[in-house]
Amino acid sequence: MMKLPGWTRAKSYFLEVPTPGAVFQVTSRSVTGIRISPKEKRVESRFILPLPAGAVQPALDRKNMEDLSLLESVIRKGMAQLGLSGGSASVLIPESSTRTFVLNLDSSPVSDREREKIIRWRVGKQMPSLPDDARFVHQIFRSGDTEKILVTLARASVIGEYEDVFARCRFQAGYVAPPSMSLLNFIPSARSEAFLAVNAEEETLSLIAVIDGGVSLYRQKALSVGPEADFGAILNEVENTIHFLEDREKIRIQSLWIRPALPEGGADLAVALKARLSLPVRETWELADPGISRREANLFAPLLGQRT
Repeated sequence: MMKLPGWTRAKSYFLEVPTPGAVFQVTSRSVTGIRISPKEKRVESRFILPLPAGAVQPALDRKNMEDLSLLESVIRKGMAQLGLSGGSASVLIPESSTRTFVLNLDSSPVSDREREKIIRWRVGKQMPSLPDDARFVHQIFRSGDTEKILVTLARASVIGEYEDVFARCRFQAGYVAPPSMSLLNFIPSARSEAFLAVNAEEETLSLIAVIDGGVSLYRQKALSVGPEADFGAILNEVENTIHFLEDREKIRIQSLWIRPALPEGGADLAVALKARLSLPVRETWELADPGISRREANLFAPLLGQRT
């Protein structure tokens, strides 16, 4: 399989990679970062910095940055706050710069090469305009006679933009990926119960269902900035997804985890979900270290998933 530059296939559970010295997340509006102590895996410092308008324009099918120097200048400010001059890093890029699919396949024995051909063909059926430089990373979850394969697609040219800007800042981006899978590493119930994770960011709503320890469904929806106007759409999408899962899987979703990383109004979204749904709703900030605000804890949740 052609691997994305800097991407690592999961070894045993979701996206387990060696703990980096720093983790960054880039969105269209901000850059966040944490510095991780190598032994204790403790967060030593962190930052949140706004990005100039237009510095990053997330997309799968076109360049994300017209001028790397705009993002570079913000990363360097963050480096100063972290007390770092370079090193190893994980980089979480905008969800909308990638596409993720869950494929169901018979688990009859096939070679890696044959499986990769099947993955490309199946993804191509769902995405007829498959880019020429499309690259895939996948993880397999086996259940009885079937395989569920989680496939993330990105363009090598887009991944290269993010790798290049961090290389200019003297960071080796050993892991470059969207935030939702890293978010699952942060949720302790991911190994034990059927749940739905909701990642509500500035431009994208991601819904990830975990059943029997494996990803059963992934949905990505465009989200307009302006949280109050979007509440109805988010609530309907979450509720419809839960009903769909329970009908298809013949199980009950036991809980909902939400990461409200909207420009404002995230706490109100959690309240609205709790009022709408008849199941436990928890926010990712509840899992964060003491001494960090609710807003910051929700923003940093996917980054914290990289220190496990």
